[in-house]
Order: sequence, then C-alpha cells, then structure tokens
Amino acid sequence: MRTIDLYTRLTHRYVGECKDMDEHQLVVTAKATPERVVRYGGEMEEGATTISNVFLPAGTDTRKAARALTDTLSAHGCACEYDCCGCASYYADVKVLGPRRLLARVRTSYNY
Repeated sequence: MRTIDLYTRLTHRYVGECKDMDEHQLVVTAKATPERVVRYGGEMEEGATTISNVFLPAGTDTRKAARALTDTLSAHGCACEYDCCGCASYYADVKVLGPRRLLARVRTSYNY
C-alpha cells in the first residue's frame, strides 16, 4: 500500500501538463494499492490503462474524495507549441465501491 494525498483543483487556468501551477486544496490522505495494468496500449497514441483501489479514512466525505481523486490523477493537455509531440495525458474514472473504498481507472493517451 502507498499513501496518496487527494487534492481538489480549485482553478483551471493551466493545461494538465502545468496543473501544478493552479490552486489546489487537500481533501484527505488515503491509502492505495499499487497500480495494476489491465490493458496495454494498442496503437501509437493509445497508452496503458491501470486500476488501483483507494481506501479512505473513517469519516471522509466519499463524494468529495472521489472528485479529489479524479482531479489528482487526471492531467490532460500539453503546453507544446506543435502537435504530435508525444506528451502523455491521463484520464481518471473513479467509482465508489463502498463508504470508504474507491476504484480508480486511469487511461493514458499520447499526443501523436
């Protein structure tokens, strides 16, 4: 298990590659299983898809934590001045499995 800080992204002024320059708020610190690859990329622009279980501490608002997990794991859009740069974008889909358990599926796509 690893520890992961879940942040809600408060502003959206920058693309995913530079999202660390936006304002964020810590929602909760959770435990997560290591990512497991469930699908390998097939084409040049299609990357791997991974899943991970995330366990929340007692008393956490599950909906807020799910939104924060999506914000934390997603990063799409690059700051390159040209197309086909090869930058990776990450798209997180989070499902609530229980009051303290989330499932995160992250799909990777490359700009080609």
